This record gives sequence, structure tokens and C-alpha cells, in this order.
Amino acid sequence: MVSTPARRIVLVASALALVVFPRAAGSQQSSIADRMGVRHWSGQNVAPVYEGFDINADGSYNLWFGYMNRNFEEALDVPVGPDNTFEPGGDVGQPTHFAPRRHKDTFKVVVPKDFGEKKLVWKLTVRGKTESIAGTINPVWQIDRQRTTRGGSDEAIDSNHPPVVKVDPVEQTLAAGGKATLAISATDDGLPRRRRDVTPEDMSRLLGTPPAIIPNAAGAGAGGRGGGQGGGAPENPGLSFEWFKYRGPGKVVFSRQLGMLAQGKGTATATFSEPGDYIIQVVVDDGSGESAGNFGYHCCWTNVEVKIHVTKGPSTGQQH
Repeated sequence: MVSTPARRIVLVASALALVVFPRAAGSQQSSIADRMGVRHWSGQNVAPVYEGFDINADGSYNLWFGYMNRNFEEALDVPVGPDNTFEPGGDVGQPTHFAPRRHKDTFKVVVPKDFGEKKLVWKLTVRGKTESIAGTINPVWQIDRQRTTRGGSDEAIDSNHPPVVKVDPVEQTLAAGGKATLAISATDDGLPRRRRDVTPEDMSRLLGTPPAIIPNAAGAGAGGRGGGQGGGAPENPGLSFEWFKYRGPGKVVFSRQLGMLAQGKGTATATFSEPGDYIIQVVVDDGSGESAGNFGYHCCWTNVEVKIHVTKGPSTGQQH
């Protein structure tokens, strides 16, 4: 699970309350500035984060990881290898592209039911600084997803559930210079009930993005507040989406990187700067992050990954 517009809004709104000072020379002055909440647009590293674990029906465990890119603007690429590795395992499917700021529950690693007291350690080295985090199944780290929801009814705290999301196709091959068409369809339970409308102007103001590049927030109208009659999901659940590069050798540009789904649907295209194998990820969020106002929850958003193979020759038109 990753950071979506709703969760970024919380983060940016909180950051706006901090007093920002220019970075001063000298270790003491820098230390004071850091404590006062200086924003670093670039030049910082990435900290791996262990979010906790949950249990599968067969007794195996999902160890969930995320990250904190300390930059406010700079995205970083760290290929799998000595600077981006798991011990044991090396490559366990971790991201190699790190978007700015905090991204939660970005990926999971499945370990067997006899994992016991073992540890799975993620090490990231950026600009010569290595940070690591260990994932364990110590009970203190267990995620109870039935009791960490937000925006459900007062009578049933576990009533809010993540959206059900599909991207079509989930794998495709295209020639260099071509465009991958990405169609999202999602349904939701209509919660939280008091989700406020998110307009392009809201997103522009809170994310610091020029209004001209904010997509139309179609689907964020009154029908997106949830709580329709009879307990069913509303026609328009008002779900937000955001696309990210997850892995790949080059740059990825999305025609609509973030916005609101209209009637639970949305389409975007992606272009790739060079040939190679890519994984891109979309995060669809029901707005509970904004309602919760903090990062101490594990609901309700859904990640979906899409594989794109960009060839040097003509497109095969192959889709999976």
C-alpha cells in the first residue's frame, strides 16, 4: 500500500503548519533548523519502514514494508543490488523507484508459517548512507485489519473495507515510443460516510501543484460521500487514484497521474523513456486517510501492479 492523494493531503497540510527556515551553515545551526521542520526538496536519503504483518489462511505471514523518502520533491532510483537488498533473499520484489515522502504498505513479502524468530532485513543505501529495518512476526507487530479501519459505522468498527480494484490489462508489451493504455475499475462499500468532496483546487492548494495539471475531479460530487440507502455501495464511491513508477530503467510519464475516479472508473496512458521491463503501481483510496488524520491505520486503499515490457522493435500488441 502506498501514499495516495488523500494521505498526501494530510501530510502536506500538517507540514504547512511548521515554521520553515532557510538552511544555515554550521552543524549547530543545521541541527536547529532540522528540529524546526526544514523541508529538503532534494539531497536526502530514503528510510525503509517495516509496517507489520498479517496472517494468511494457510498460516503463512505477509510482512508489509513501506518507505520514507525524506525529499519533498526529488524521486530516487535505487536498483536491486548491494544498495537495495534484503537479507536473506536479495530481490524479494521491493521497489527500485522511490517517490517523495511517506509511502505506507507499499509491498509485502510472504514468509512461511514456521518463520518463527527469524528476521527479514531491508537495507537501502543512498548517497553513501545505509539505513535498514528488520521485519519479524513478534506479536507487537501484528496488524489487525478488522480493528484498524477508519470511517466505518459507530456500531461496527470493522465495517470499512478497502476498494476492490482491477486494472486492464495487468501486463502488456509495446514498442519504444508507444503508449500503454491503463483502465481502472473499482467498487467500494461507500464508507467513510462523511468524506468531503475533493476538487482540483483543493488538490492544487494542498499538494502545491499548478491547477492546470490537476485532472478533473469527476466523481467527487455528492454521490461520492457514501452511505447510500439500504447499506449498498453508492453509484459513485468517490475514490481517488494515483499512479507511480515502481520498477524500471527509465522515466515513466502518466497522462493522468492522480485524480478521482468517475463512477468507479478511470483511464490513463503511460509512456516510457527507454526500452526495458517496468512495473507501475496504482493506489486507489476511499478517503479514510483524510478522515483518520494520521498514519496509524492500515485501511482503506488498494495497490495494483501492472507489468509493461517496452521493446526496441515494433509493438507485438500482446496483452495479458
